[in-house]
Amino acid sequence: MVTTTDILNFAFIHKVFTRKELIAYLKSQSQNDSLSSLSERLDRLLKSKQLVHLERGVYALSDTHKLYL
Repeated sequence: MVTTTDILNFAFIHKVFTRKELIAYLKSQSQNDSLSSLSERLDRLLKSKQLVHLERGVYALSDTHKLYL
């Protein structure tokens, strides 16, 4: 199951990333069975301002969230 922690850890390491890069990473971690929840998790992270949406399919860890990791 894809968790918000998985996404945030990836974001912390990669700084700016695409949805495709995140999906490839999750598939490599054998988490491709639960990718259907990925959009929902990304939306939650965007609404909570933990991630920012830079352009279509491109995300980054928000500056405020970087302080807490």
